[in-house]
Amino acid sequence: MRRAVSAALVCALLLGTLTGCVFHSPDELYQLPERSPGYERLTAKIAEVERALELEFSTTVEAAVIYSGDNTSTIQLQDLDDDGRQETAVTFLRIPGAEFPLRIYFFTIQPDDSYEVTCMVEGMGSAIYAVDYVELSEGGLKELVVSWQISTNVYQLGVYSLEGASLPEPDAQQGQSPSAAVQYPEATELMTTNYSGYSLQDIDQDLRTELAVVRIDREGANSAVELYGWRSGAFVSLGAVRLSTGVTSLNRVRANYVANSVRALYITGTLMDSSQATDIVIWRNGELVNLTMNPETGVSRETLRGYNNIVPADVNSDATLEMPRPRLIPSFTEGVSADFNLIDWSQYAADGSSVQVATTYHNYEDGWYLEIPESWVDQITIGRNDSVSEERAVIFSHWNGTEEEPTPFLAIYKLTGVNRNIRAARGNRFILSEDDSTIYAATFYDSLWDCGLEENDVLDRFHRILSGWTNE
Repeated sequence: MRRAVSAALVCALLLGTLTGCVFHSPDELYQLPERSPGYERLTAKIAEVERALELEFSTTVEAAVIYSGDNTSTIQLQDLDDDGRQETAVTFLRIPGAEFPLRIYFFTIQPDDSYEVTCMVEGMGSAIYAVDYVELSEGGLKELVVSWQISTNVYQLGVYSLEGASLPEPDAQQGQSPSAAVQYPEATELMTTNYSGYSLQDIDQDLRTELAVVRIDREGANSAVELYGWRSGAFVSLGAVRLSTGVTSLNRVRANYVANSVRALYITGTLMDSSQATDIVIWRNGELVNLTMNPETGVSRETLRGYNNIVPADVNSDATLEMPRPRLIPSFTEGVSADFNLIDWSQYAADGSSVQVATTYHNYEDGWYLEIPESWVDQITIGRNDSVSEERAVIFSHWNGTEEEPTPFLAIYKLTGVNRNIRAARGNRFILSEDDSTIYAATFYDSLWDCGLEENDVLDRFHRILSGWTNE
């Protein structure tokens, strides 16, 4: 606070000197910024709603927690009619002990700049896991998609229309105090369902967003993904397709494409034997299709055993995910340094065919990968050298599988510590990438084998691994 105020004083002095602006007194400079009248009116209206709820339920109203997604604030400004103006504030409350303890209130600004409650949604559970605002219908107003957290690892998905929200039916009990239960317009529930994961995207590419709901059968028999969308004035199921048999838990759902910009869902789950299977689902000829399903085994052809840190990724930067297929490369010596893999990456097309588009060496431990030239395949082996403190080296060597020792031709280093800049400049090392704590560098060895790359080529082929690849 002191630093911020000092900076404000310096800035004010500079501005006064350079531009002739009027000086303000120190007391004025120390004052906090005034809140806008609109903010004051909004918070007053929220407080009014909270007081009414506390009278009705004789308890203290709390802010509801939102755990995940892009919308986690307790008050969210939204442009629900997509006219470029954030006309609605959304707030999330929790009422301990109530039958429906979670409430979502929509406060819309009025012509006189006041705020009124124009819609309310209530739900079961202990918290709200995620919230999305998306236009699913043809009404021009966004719908609300809410993940209610019922209990630990148990979630329910609700979709609500805010169009034409209406007051609930009058209570049959007569003589009720008006202050005991304030009635607000309620949203229309379009659907609720249990789910394991979901994705909002225009999967059939008809310029309207659909909702794909993934349900995992913990017994491993009937896992599936079902698609919901707007048809003939209603939000309905458009179809479903089965996922790999044996999937008992969901790792991730990722929306992307297959070849030729065809929308796709990449759904990765863990099988009973701890391997992971990725099902690629698209919309084709009016139905959902699982491109990777092996009809004979009922399991995706894209199944990895023992490589749970390797996930689909866009390794060639063409905005389309590729599927990984690791293979152990030959090693000259046995031991801990023998377990190195190259990864072949294949891209699917809408007809279910796939083609290999790249080969990489991924160093997940050090956070980088290198695109491998085709001429290196079956010609190299890889080793490590961690003998120098705060320096981890991966060494690429030419080796054709004979008894002759491999010939090193390239090393890539991860350098940390206070003297990393000095070590990055040693010998013929050149920098590949750096941040506040780490430098990645490389060097070529003198070698009779021509690897076909120069410094700029290594720079182009070197990439940092994005953390999102392993935790989406």
